[in-house]
Amino acid sequence: MEGDYNYYDYDYDDGYIDEDEEEMPATEKELADDAQWKIIQKNTFTRWANEHLKQAGKQLADLQYDLSDGLRLIALVEVLAGHKFRHVNKRPNFRTQKLENVTMTLKFLEEEEGIRLVNIDSSDIVDCKLKLILGLIWTLILHYSISMPMWEGEEELPQDDHDAVSAAAAVQDGRPDAAGGAAPGDPVPDGKGPSPRQRLLGWINSKMPDKPINNFTTDWNDGIAIGALVDACAPGLCPDWDVWDPKRPLENCTEAMDAAEQWMEVPQLIRPEEMINPRVDEKAMMTYLSQFPNAKLKPGAPLRPKTNPARVRAYGPGLEPEGNTVGAPARFTVETFSAGRGSVEIIVLNPRGQKEPCEVIFNNDRNLTYSCAYTPSMEGEYRVIIKFANQEIPRSPYKVIVEGAAGDPSRVTASGPGIEPTGNQVAKRTFFNIFTADAFVEGKAARRVSGAGPGNVDCVILDPHGQRDTIKPRVTHTGQDDVYLVEYTPREEGLHSVNVFFAGQQIPGSPFGVDVAGREMPQRMQPHQQPQMQQPHMMQQPQMQQPHMMQQPQSMPPEQMPQQQRMQPQHQRPQMQRPPSGDYFPDRVYVTGRGIQPKGVRVNDQADFYVHVENAGEGDCSVQIIGPGGGNEPCKVERTADSVYTCLYVPRKAGRYTIIVKFGPQEVPRSPFPGPSEAQIQCSDNGDGSADVVYYPTALGEYAVHVLCNEQDIPRSPFMPVISERQPQLRPDQVRAQGPGIGVPEAVPLAVGQPAPFTLDTRNTNGPPELVAAAVYNPRGDPIPLDMRQQAPGLLQCSYVPQE
Repeated sequence: MEGDYNYYDYDYDDGYIDEDEEEMPATEKELADDAQWKIIQKNTFTRWANEHLKQAGKQLADLQYDLSDGLRLIALVEVLAGHKFRHVNKRPNFRTQKLENVTMTLKFLEEEEGIRLVNIDSSDIVDCKLKLILGLIWTLILHYSISMPMWEGEEELPQDDHDAVSAAAAVQDGRPDAAGGAAPGDPVPDGKGPSPRQRLLGWINSKMPDKPINNFTTDWNDGIAIGALVDACAPGLCPDWDVWDPKRPLENCTEAMDAAEQWMEVPQLIRPEEMINPRVDEKAMMTYLSQFPNAKLKPGAPLRPKTNPARVRAYGPGLEPEGNTVGAPARFTVETFSAGRGSVEIIVLNPRGQKEPCEVIFNNDRNLTYSCAYTPSMEGEYRVIIKFANQEIPRSPYKVIVEGAAGDPSRVTASGPGIEPTGNQVAKRTFFNIFTADAFVEGKAARRVSGAGPGNVDCVILDPHGQRDTIKPRVTHTGQDDVYLVEYTPREEGLHSVNVFFAGQQIPGSPFGVDVAGREMPQRMQPHQQPQMQQPHMMQQPQMQQPHMMQQPQSMPPEQMPQQQRMQPQHQRPQMQRPPSGDYFPDRVYVTGRGIQPKGVRVNDQADFYVHVENAGEGDCSVQIIGPGGGNEPCKVERTADSVYTCLYVPRKAGRYTIIVKFGPQEVPRSPFPGPSEAQIQCSDNGDGSADVVYYPTALGEYAVHVLCNEQDIPRSPFMPVISERQPQLRPDQVRAQGPGIGVPEAVPLAVGQPAPFTLDTRNTNGPPELVAAAVYNPRGDPIPLDMRQQAPGLLQCSYVPQE
């Protein structure tokens, strides 16, 4: 799905070292503890950590020594990851206690967060090794501040902008061969996306087209670049940056950084005098600048915006050089937030040089965007001219090649957690895939669809209020044949409408109703059934009109605002009709088990599932598992009973897995999924770190019981109980238990190391004693051995030995 941004390589024995530093031996002065870059880096990393530790009421005075007992490191990771550690040595007076705290934290980062730590262990932190501590903090910064967040405005960064930025980074790093390679010290994303360094550099250059930036060091020394960035993020806050004197760098930096801190709430993790230092540390600069993508302007800021058409951004399928077709609406967006005051004019010229209608609607949103759509009437090269304040914006006119007949949207499918009715959460990035060619698609009717033909893919998401500007999905081509990845981050809870377009038309099932939950998701269990939901908003097809001038937002009358209508989400996709078979009946096969659940399976878990072929005739079961990278994953398939195949695979990395199950040459239905209905849950907190849970199944079948901790499934969750018909002759309420081991009829003291017996009487239950199960737990909640023997018909003699 994404590039492998979680893997960072460092030489922890000597701190983290860049490739160019390895090739050119540093002088003793550069490696000294008081080297300027190292001091700047340590100060910046300390400030970054303290900004996050504010939420925990803690603070670092000295980064080198204050993490040694593990308590502040635990607090920092708890804030960053939203995870609460349960077993913490809160008064670590001994070295072993400190090591336990740090070891627990590093293990969590590696196993739960997917962050690879090379050549560092808990003793390095406890022993206050500064270089290794700096490397650890930089890893956290890369992961939580640069790689993970979805940045506003990044979704629409054109691909050629990404390529240009990557090429600029390659030249800066002395790598003339690499148009998209990672800079030294960056993780290598295996060709699946830019490195964290390139990603941040690309976002900055997309905001400042009139002030190109090639690095995170010398380009910022004169203070002009930071002024340009502040003004790009908050137009009018530093409007005169382009006439600042480069010979007054301290004044420039101070003005820009003070304005950003006061009005955009961007803390000065690096100081102005450090930014202008010729030896400023690149990692320190990246740490500071990574705060700008999601910075928000406070009300009342003293803005003096200037009109600048060069800062207008335009993006969308309707401006792409390929993929648009005759008769299909071509949509695009114009964003004027950073451009000051002015009017937007759109002119669409067909291959004959004639104007064609283009609808332009102002969205009245934070980024001052305009939604535009035109419908090509002929094949050939179209030109789309975009003007702001009577001047053409950069890259205008856009040349668009329009092909003949449009593709068939009915052949396009989509799947993934981002369009599931439940399971998505506020502020957590989600995704789904769009398939426009031959592809296997999971769902109630697992099926393959043939190619959809030419056409552009687009996605528009409406929030619970029907507004389209709050969530901007990012649509990228995965590199596989006609498979697209859509990523977005919900910003509020409630029912969202995910509208997927191909060749300007909605695909089957669109709009998808997605009910987004709040940040706190309680422990829950639910079988896999799509709930009844409200109707999501559906994007209205635009009505074409003549090109016209759009005035300032303040003059837009309410009746010209875009209208939305509602449509019931179509979660049930039509089932593909299978040809009749001879001696086998694939439609009678069904699959159950933990390994096919959409959530809960972890990396390196043994994920098992079962293929039931009873009454399906003669045939062989085969399983194909396609991993996140598109390659086949090994799966062990074994016939463990006459009518059951047991399948086992081990996912080696996080991502989307596709499981294809065939009986004979044909794929089996992906139903019934576990649990035909929801079940009522009762959960009571015992106050000792444990909880008692009771649920009441309302229908037969296999249920998926998800047990969550901090919104993540615990190991082996989901648990897969099978609910069958209750035998009417059984009376479990008639089981009688008594004896000193359970304190019935009266409690008696038990001795440590001595057997504690009790008896179970099942004679009045009308059932065999083999149906009785019992367990004993110590005060810590761990199970201890229990001996159960049949003393007489219906009587069980039980005994355990208390150990504490």
